[in-house]
Amino acid sequence: TMDPGFFAGANLLRDTFSSAILSKNPFYIPMLSTAVKTSQRFQSNARLTLKDGSQITYKELYEEFILNGGSFGSTLWRGEVSEKFLGEFHRKLGTNYKNVLDRPKKFIDRYGDVVTSFENASRFTEYTMLRNMGYSAREAALAAREVAVDFGMHGANTFFRQYTSTVPFLNAGIQGIYRTVRALKNEGLAVRTAVVSKIIAYVGVPSLVLHTLNRDDEDYKNTSQQIRDMNYMIPLGEGNFLKIPKPF
Repeated sequence: TMDPGFFAGANLLRDTFSSAILSKNPFYIPMLSTAVKTSQRFQSNARLTLKDGSQITYKELYEEFILNGGSFGSTLWRGEVSEKFLGEFHRKLGTNYKNVLDRPKKFIDRYGDVVTSFENASRFTEYTMLRNMGYSAREAALAAREVAVDFGMHGANTFFRQYTSTVPFLNAGIQGIYRTVRALKNEGLAVRTAVVSKIIAYVGVPSLVLHTLNRDDEDYKNTSQQIRDMNYMIPLGEGNFLKIPKPF
């Protein structure tokens, strides 16, 4: 999961499509909405006007998103005495200790922050859009966790929790199916209709079009079944394909 090809490529693409399908906002457009809201997040001092007329910077909004549990991760303790000492030392020197990569652990922590920012991209997009619609911080954070796999969900059975923790991505796969079923079963008619419509648009139509294009292609047939199951295979000619990860 720390491989850039995974967190900034395949996983990001899957998340943005699944988030658009499960979003409470009908204007969540795959890739485009995620790209726009993520770029705005890095404009730390840019201000967003919420529906109630109040203003908040994107930096404050992201902190609010984290504090209200919108992220999939957990809080880590980093406030050791040595950290405080070094922070004070660099403050006196006129430098920002947060920007000093003085040991391997700190470099790994910063790299972890980059990975987390990509993992949170679709969730923060949903959070921003819902806050702009008038949702409270807590309501928006809960909804943001629901548009992608909520890694905090794992069931009540102790044996099953321990078993899924030993098999990579097993719990993520189960929770993804469970979330889709809940969207189709427990939500109101309008939500179910929207989810089904978006599944048809973002999954059904591309699958049908690509099946028509590839059904007589020998190079496609000779490609691994696993690769075909996991990706949309767009033919480029001469046996080459553009592979786009499927959201479901």
